[in-house]
Formats: sequence, structure tokens, C-alpha cells
Amino acid sequence: MTFTDNCVINVIKKSIIVSIALFVLCLYADKIAMAQKVEEYAVKAAFVYNFARFIQWPESAFACETDQFQICYIGNEKVAKQLNSINGKKKDERTISVKHFSSVKGCEGCNIIFISRNSGTLFLKKIISLTKEKPVLTIGESKGFTQLGGVINFTPKKGRLLFEININAAKKKLKPSSRLLKLAIIMDDKK
Repeated sequence: MTFTDNCVINVIKKSIIVSIALFVLCLYADKIAMAQKVEEYAVKAAFVYNFARFIQWPESAFACETDQFQICYIGNEKVAKQLNSINGKKKDERTISVKHFSSVKGCEGCNIIFISRNSGTLFLKKIISLTKEKPVLTIGESKGFTQLGGVINFTPKKGRLLFEININAAKKKLKPSSRLLKLAIIMDDKK
């Protein structure tokens, strides 16, 4: 076997190895991306739970002392699975109840509404309009959500998950703690 033959064989071996590696990577790329999405929503569910703990709702938000604390979401199954993990936990003395809605109808009794990023701008505007004067914490993950009047918006920056708070919308109907505000990017919808 000549030197040229050895070089050709080595190139072929390397090409086969690279092809197999690319095939395996492509095969599992969807699963890796899905795992990252699940992890993202697990973090967001933890944030939602802590938002509930570090924001005060007026007593008028509840009909009676035994009312549950309602966390509602409008979105996909990844959101559902992770938010359901906080179902049954406590917010002060109230038990948290997590509910899914596919439309705005029925959201009147919610204390928190999480709207996933696949919702259109018109839909976001409708929810914000319906909850504008009510003690409801609206949480989104769409660009411009706080400028539309939403209270909290998740925003990824440099590989980290941060959140914006529309301070005017929040203080109209809720009382966020100073500890929460220190962690937030403060937005103003009056711009």
C-alpha cells in the first residue's frame, strides 16, 4: 500500500466519522432543543411562584378568606406542565390553583395570567384591556409586552433570563415588594 493510498483511506475514515457524528447530532437536536425549552419553562414557573410571593394583592381581589389563589395560563403544553408543578402550593394562606384557558373567556377570576409567546399582539391587547383596572398580574414573554400595558415580561439577555416590570401598571393595582423591584428591569408605559 502506498503513501497516497493510506492518505485516501484516512480521509475516507475521517469523513465517515464526521458523517456519523453529524447524523447523531441532527437526530438528537430536536430533543436537545425541547429539553432546553422545558428547562426554560421550569425556571419561568419558579419565577411566577416567586412573583406571587413578593407581590401583594388587595383584599378586594378575593370574595372571601377561603378563595384560592388563581394562576391562569394561556399557552402551549410546555407551559402547562411546568406551571402545574406549583398547583397546590401556598401563597400566604391561600392554596394556589393553576388553570389553563384557550381564550380570554373565564379569566376574570385569575390573580395571575401568564400568556405564552405564541399569542398575537391583538390577543395580548385584549387581555391587557380586560385586566387593566383589575388586580391581576399579567405576565408575558413577548417583545413589547410591558409597553402594551402588561405588568411583567420575561426577556432573555446574554444567556440569562431577566424580567421587566411595567411599574405604572403594577402599582395601579398591586403592591410589588422592593426586593422584587431591585431584581427587575423597570419599564414605564408612559413613553
